[in-house]
Amino acid sequence: MRKSRVLLAKCVLVLVGFAFGLALAEITVRIIWRPQLIAWQRNLKTEIQIDPAIIHGVAGPAHINTNSTGIRGDEWSSDRSKEYRILTIGGSTTECLLNDQPNTWPAQLQTKLGTLDGRKVWVGNAGHGGFNSRHSVLEMKYMLDQYDPDAVVILIGGNDMGLLLAEGASYDSGFIYNTEKMRNLAVNDFIEKPVSVLKFTTPPRRPIVRWVNNFYVTMFAKEVLRRYQATASTGLVHNVEMYKQQRELRRNAWLVVHEMPADISRGLEGYGNNIREMIRLAKERHVRLIFMTQPELLQPNMSQEMIDHIWSGWIGAPDLNIYWSPEVAASVLAAHNELLLKICREEGVECIDLASRVPKSLDIFFDQCHFTDYGCSMVADLLVEHFHKAPPSGD
Repeated sequence: MRKSRVLLAKCVLVLVGFAFGLALAEITVRIIWRPQLIAWQRNLKTEIQIDPAIIHGVAGPAHINTNSTGIRGDEWSSDRSKEYRILTIGGSTTECLLNDQPNTWPAQLQTKLGTLDGRKVWVGNAGHGGFNSRHSVLEMKYMLDQYDPDAVVILIGGNDMGLLLAEGASYDSGFIYNTEKMRNLAVNDFIEKPVSVLKFTTPPRRPIVRWVNNFYVTMFAKEVLRRYQATASTGLVHNVEMYKQQRELRRNAWLVVHEMPADISRGLEGYGNNIREMIRLAKERHVRLIFMTQPELLQPNMSQEMIDHIWSGWIGAPDLNIYWSPEVAASVLAAHNELLLKICREEGVECIDLASRVPKSLDIFFDQCHFTDYGCSMVADLLVEHFHKAPPSGD
């Protein structure tokens, strides 16, 4: 009997010690762990070698440097009152992955603006390859508080056009209103997520599973494991070799579809919902918002030289070798750009129509949509012109 009591006492002590240790760990993690919504690794320093035979108009190598907050850009000033912060959001045409860091249009915007409203300009590049306006809604929801920008510049449309063509009739126009779908988008596509995203909100069959999964210690352990398993290049979607392979597939397309999709209204409705939500979030936080329409090389009656530079636009899996024609893609993109301009007029929001101001030229684009160094310079110049015409004091 005495041995049983001693054994029981030891078990109780072990359980109490375990519970105390777990509680201490939980409290410690809650205090020191503050994850945010981030698309890039923090403090990343890497480079991509550029082959001029594949990528023209770009001076390599392309250096990719992120700061301590996961932004491709410089560190913030220690004095917030002396800094005018501009956050740039979008897909790969904002990311400018293959442009050397100083040659990207966000970096050139910072250099060319210099100062604004008597403050030194800081421009942070949060663009990421493959991101569409659904991702932009998430970024507006979280990054305005994270980075405290004075202005946000958003270049969107191209990936939304691709999403519409890819999903067709299955496109969900109310995607951003579905909490679980938006949570999954953040979990799958961002390298770091805030606790509010990591927490399970959908009741599982066993409530204890959600309870355990929502411990900070559990979430932290899962994120550390995931980051350990990820490669150092996490966050880099495109590379030079990919362009070569995809262009070769496109040149030898089995089928090119020239007929417009039967109905693009659902996609445009969803795009409109996303734009209006971004506008609402900016107004709610009193942040200046500047949209830009998406310029691309795509157009009717493209020359063979231009066609040889494009690679995207496949229908289904890329290895099926079936593509939308440039005419179809150009028409669908134009519809997205027109809708963005229309909503901005209705809501009184600034919008630069890059699509009408940037020439469809191989001097500007090294493929169907990504900017050469000269193209980046032109985008930066148009933004500088816009900021000077409508300075912050006139907001």
